[in-house]
Amino acid sequence: MLTSSNITQLPTSTQKFGNTISPSSSLSPTAPSDIQNPMVLSVIIGAVIASVLVFCVLLASIIVYFD
Repeated sequence: MLTSSNITQLPTSTQKFGNTISPSSSLSPTAPSDIQNPMVLSVIIGAVIASVLVFCVLLASIIVYFD
């Protein structure tokens, strides 16, 4: 149940992350060429999703360990 609720929260976290990228890319003059590259953007989003999944697994293992 813990992992399913975290998986349903993933799209909202990626949408927030995508919304935070767009103003920062317009502010910095050198960054937009790297950020607008779909390869870099997919790698960044993949890293965020992977870190969230690792955090969920660690949290679940800690809860199971202390439970």
